[in-house]
Amino acid sequence: MPGFVGQAPNGFSDRAKGRGVVSSSWLAQVGKGGALSAGGGNIGSYTNVTGAGNGADTTADTIGSIIIPANTLDIAGRCITLQAFGTVSLTSATKTVAFAFGSSITQSIVQYTTTNGGTWQAWIQIFKTASNVQMALIQADASGTTSTLLGVSGAGRQVVLNTSGTETDTAAITMKITGQSSVATANLVICNGFITDAFN
Repeated sequence: MPGFVGQAPNGFSDRAKGRGVVSSSWLAQVGKGGALSAGGGNIGSYTNVTGAGNGADTTADTIGSIIIPANTLDIAGRCITLQAFGTVSLTSATKTVAFAFGSSITQSIVQYTTTNGGTWQAWIQIFKTASNVQMALIQADASGTTSTLLGVSGAGRQVVLNTSGTETDTAAITMKITGQSSVATANLVICNGFITDAFN
């Protein structure tokens, strides 16, 4: 339990003892890329009660995204995480939330059919395993009656390991969440949170 002010409680040792303190405005470079992380490794954070929703169309629309700068994933083991969450309206349509890391990793998070809807969340970890090779551990959960969760019919909580990442590490990579509806009605699929962290 590092960071005690004064003496650590009995049974605990203050592992931060003798170390420097930096201000909350301090930034750290992630890998050799241009991404700068604030305290705790956060490189991007969007949270909003209203959220960002799909457009009045039937295509997959970006409702949360970040561009990971070139060379952020510079060595094997470097990791980027994404926590995303939002809602889906109770309307008579098929509504889909999906994740994409560049063009090589794509995964449907949750799909609601007919008048089903609810709250969804996804926790995604992207690991560099070799030069221009990545894998993603994707965990998702959803409330309400769902059609599919991470490709599994009728599931309430699922985990998927996707090892198909082939993005060029020395180029910028777009990571995003999309929302799609089978009817051209806006804001049936909402992203209320899109929080990205990186770990050296």
